[in-house]
Amino acid sequence: MGYPFSTAAREGFDALSVEASSFQLRFVDEFRPRVSVLLNLAPDHMDWHGS
Repeated sequence: MGYPFSTAAREGFDALSVEASSFQLRFVDEFRPRVSVLLNLAPDHMDWHGS
């Protein structure tokens, strides 16, 4: 919060940490992380993911 990821990405850091929901990422076309972690998988996510 307070420092946009797009700004940090342009500054050329070696590593960045971003928290983004699968709903948010559904509408992003060009975000290609080298590493990702899935957290908080729960039954209340089934309405969005379906399975």
